[in-house]
Amino acid sequence: MSAGVTNSWAVWAGSLRVAVIYPEIREPYRSVFRNVVQGIGEKLQQAPKEILLEGKDTDITGLERELIEEQVDVVIALGRKGLIVGRDLAGARPVVAGATLIPPGLVDGRIGGITLTPDPAILLQRLRRMAPKVERVTVVYNPAHSGWLIELARKEAMRLGLALDAQPATDLKEAAPLYRAFINQAQPKTDALWLLRDASILDERAIVPMLLSRAWDRHLVVVSNNPAHVRKGALFSLYPDNVALGRSLAAMAQAQSDQEGGPGIQPLRDLLVAVNLRTAGHLGIRFTNQDKRGFAMLFPSR
Repeated sequence: MSAGVTNSWAVWAGSLRVAVIYPEIREPYRSVFRNVVQGIGEKLQQAPKEILLEGKDTDITGLERELIEEQVDVVIALGRKGLIVGRDLAGARPVVAGATLIPPGLVDGRIGGITLTPDPAILLQRLRRMAPKVERVTVVYNPAHSGWLIELARKEAMRLGLALDAQPATDLKEAAPLYRAFINQAQPKTDALWLLRDASILDERAIVPMLLSRAWDRHLVVVSNNPAHVRKGALFSLYPDNVALGRSLAAMAQAQSDQEGGPGIQPLRDLLVAVNLRTAGHLGIRFTNQDKRGFAMLFPSR
């Protein structure tokens, strides 16, 4: 057995042999990976081979030997460590990554996957339904990290009749005045701010509390890629449906094994919705009971 690796073996019930690699980690994060694995098994209609990555170092040569011996067809790599190990395994067989943010350039086109960044089209559609008076959405982004995401957002914003004001920044020093300019100049009801999950341009300790406090005072809509911001006052956020994500990763693994599509990174489309009802009421947004049943998390919690 390879150093730094623990195996959980399954009886192969079908023709496609899938191994899932992910880091050995404590709860509650371990449950995230377990739910993704559950979804993978549901889609494959069989339990995948699980490989836990233990410790700091993984014996890639030994792991590769085991994959060959077990005739594994596709590897699904979960989490940051799984992504790094999966990148080293790419070439001998298809590798699909998920359950982590996948920075552009890290995979160099060698593997496919689903990043944890929500699909901007789904976010903008949700914003349009919740706050139909919004006409312009401002977003501060790092082109090196989220340029591809903004291009997707531009297309959907145009389709929805929204103006997307995308402001590039490469660090916190460049980003801070852009956020302040929005807060000072934005028009209530018709302007919205979209916060990305990117520590290079968004300071959680200083900028986020200021933005949410000032947005409350000025009745401005703020939506976020980070569900933690909803608890603090953002209107809504989209976050992963981990079981459904597992099913999508398994479908991608099947497609790559069948050579139905080349490697590529997709935004997350298996999403749940977190909503702050207090913020919604403050903004004059009302939800029916049916609407509320469609939200996976509601704040303030009762």
